[in-house]
Amino acid sequence: MERKEFIHNASLHPWLNATLPTEGLSLEKLVEETWVQFEKDVRSTGLSIEINKPIGPQQVFENAFLFLKQMSPASLPELMYRIDIPESLMNDITQSTHFYEDLTNAVLQREAMKVYLRHRYA
Repeated sequence: MERKEFIHNASLHPWLNATLPTEGLSLEKLVEETWVQFEKDVRSTGLSIEINKPIGPQQVFENAFLFLKQMSPASLPELMYRIDIPESLMNDITQSTHFYEDLTNAVLQREAMKVYLRHRYA
């Protein structure tokens, strides 16, 4: 049976503190490629994102948070569909008192999983 490495470190930002498999990926590479995937998904919906490339997990979170908070609420469903955030999770996030923080964490966790899966199975 193959041994899997996981990120689980209380000092990491919440979007990275999920139990996320990382075999074959350094933390730096995962963070960098997660941001690239987020930008790609944003642009695929016709939105533009003009934010400097972040260099760490906290900056990725802050940049994504600001982008999501500033975007038109009418564009949000299409972006969430593109990123593949389940409707049930969106319903939970909508009820949250920390909507944008929870939304940003969910988006970045999903984008990080896409990066992992691409590396694992490509």
